Amino acid sequence: MTAADIVMPMFGQAMEFGVLVEWLTADGAEVAAGQPVASIESDKATYEIEAPVAGMIRHRVAIGAEVPVGDLLAVIGGAQAAGAVETPAASAAPALAPAATPAPARADGRVLASPRARELARAIGVDLAGVTTARADGVIVAADVERHGAAPPAPSAGTMTPLSPLRRATARRLAQSWTQAPHFTQMIEVDASALVAAQAAIRAGRLACSLNDILIRAAALTMADFPDLNASFEDDALQPLPDIAVGLAVATEAGLAVPVVRNAARRSLDEIAAETRRLIDLGKQGRIGAQDMGRASLTLSNLGRYGVAFGTPVLNLGEPVLVFIGAIEEKAVGIDHEIVLQPRTMLSICYDHRVVDGLRAAQFSQRLKQRLEALEDVLPGETEPSPTEPGGARFADGRVKLRLGEADLLVGAKDARLLSIAAALAALTAELPKLGPSARKLRGIEIRLEDGLAATLLCESEAQVARIGRAIEAADIATYSTAILRAELRPARGGGA
Repeated sequence: MTAADIVMPMFGQAMEFGVLVEWLTADGAEVAAGQPVASIESDKATYEIEAPVAGMIRHRVAIGAEVPVGDLLAVIGGAQAAGAVETPAASAAPALAPAATPAPARADGRVLASPRARELARAIGVDLAGVTTARADGVIVAADVERHGAAPPAPSAGTMTPLSPLRRATARRLAQSWTQAPHFTQMIEVDASALVAAQAAIRAGRLACSLNDILIRAAALTMADFPDLNASFEDDALQPLPDIAVGLAVATEAGLAVPVVRNAARRSLDEIAAETRRLIDLGKQGRIGAQDMGRASLTLSNLGRYGVAFGTPVLNLGEPVLVFIGAIEEKAVGIDHEIVLQPRTMLSICYDHRVVDGLRAAQFSQRLKQRLEALEDVLPGETEPSPTEPGGARFADGRVKLRLGEADLLVGAKDARLLSIAAALAALTAELPKLGPSARKLRGIEIRLEDGLAATLLCESEAQVARIGRAIEAADIATYSTAILRAELRPARGGGA
């Protein structure tokens, strides 16, 4: 029989140790080649280790032990497996004890539970060690977890709550990053009109992605414009990173994990959306694998949906850039000597000063700002309007097609901020049947359409008409869309488009 050692593997270049979370086989059991035998947790995620050969397995490490990369975990077959089991030193690492009173230990020390029970326990925060079952085989099922109900009680005053291995490792590596890498953060404000319009398209089902997917693609394309920034500082030298990978924070049962979207600059928006959905699903199941981890070119942190305006983030160890995006808020801004309301957001971009100097960082920050304000090469070539509601379609060259009744308007400007006027006109179009001779007499500006039709945008004053007219001529009308009150569709004077 072939003998084999099972050692702590290295999941990622920066991994120094792992924690044995669970033995998936009993000590002394016969295992098959390729059978999962242990669950290991690194500072990034939890992984399963498979048996390299068939034979009897003998454990050499206690559950909860922190084991350096390359150290022995177990042996399969051979003389070592036939001998007595070594008792791990008590000081190696404390076992992860549950807060609630534990259930009686099973013979092999493992909590037996069905996959559905484990999934449910993770979802509602139940510690399986405290769950009992009436089944003769001792396997906990979902019904047992449901009966157990509430999460473990909060610790009493003065009781220290031990961190999970993942959170311990994360704390250690963030402290290393903070002390080893000289951080500096640049903050830059962004016109979020195009992002707001993209959010509207997502809600209407015209874009099958999330805002984070758009941000990931924009950040990856910007990193591709600055290949010298895609490097890690190692041994007093810059080590180029193999591809452009974007880290995505994913909540797991053990803490926050950061899997990566690889080759993000070469993926379409649809491909990025599919990959992020896969990673999020794996995170919820606690099944993010080694192939999904690794060093990123940059990490995206989006806390804007929680109302956070800006931040001063800490870099992930070994990564040159972290992009933090804040909440989108309407702000008063001055444009053409006028005060208007505009959606704005703040980017806080943190850099490793050993890799990036201030000027190069400013160029990166400015390029990312421009890309988020335009989205020209971020969104698909055309976003089709919903068949059930009027709307606008955007082309890769920046033109926007506005559907008003039976006619289309093509605005030939290379400025994706026109998306916001498309959204405004889409909403106004629904009101067109209600407008007629009795409509309120307001000042208007006429836009010629196809098929001998014209659209009139009705505004509150001559000043608004003038501002919108100048904006249309300059192909920058995003900030003026809120001034439009109503629209009407009628035959164009003189006919023709």
